[in-house]
Parts: sequence; C-alpha cells; structure tokens
Amino acid sequence: MKILIADDDPTLLTFLEKVLRDQRHDVHTCTNGKDALKCLKHSKYDILITDLVMPEQDGVQLIVTVHKLHNVKHIIAMSGGSERLQKDLLLECAGKLGAHTVLHKPFEIDQLLNAVRKVA
Repeated sequence: MKILIADDDPTLLTFLEKVLRDQRHDVHTCTNGKDALKCLKHSKYDILITDLVMPEQDGVQLIVTVHKLHNVKHIIAMSGGSERLQKDLLLECAGKLGAHTVLHKPFEIDQLLNAVRKVA
C-alpha cells in the first residue's frame, strides 16, 4: 500500500516510516499539512496518517482539504493533544470530518498496524 505520513515529530515520523516499510508498504513522509497537500497533488495514496497538531497547516485542515480535493482511501488521525485542546476533542472532530480511524498518542504500534491492515 502507498502511505503518506504527516507529523512534525521527526523521531516518531522516522519510527513510523521504518515500521511500515518493514511491512512492505511504500511510505512517504512530510512534517506538516501544507507539505502533505503538495505530495497529494503529485500522487495518490491508499492511506494518509496524520497528526492533528502541526505547524504550517494542521491535520484537521488537512483532513477537510483531502476530502474536498483528493482521493485517499483511508485516513488515520493521531493526536496527543495540545496546550489548548484535549486530544479526545481533537480526535472526535477528526472523526466527524472524515478520519476513518483515530489513535490516541501514545499508541501501541499494533494499533496502527491493525488500522492499516483493515484497509489492505
């Protein structure tokens, strides 16, 4: 599967990329929603995995734009919250806006792999 991951945490981004590549997925990464949209304009992805709190453009805006402009089969939203917003509220909003799966950070890697397997 072709997967795009958007997250501003470089350590997590590298880890998720490695785990998903080890599962034989074609993985691309970016550090914010704005860069994710650039990737989506040039290529289609089976899965978008996005953090909800990022600079430049957050994951909530990204989800809304992806549903309007792009064909992504499955969206997985993840969040640990922010100083101003609780992660439960952010993830609930993401679900209502079109995320198919939501993950509370920190999450077990098996939770992510199960979400990916469901759409494989």
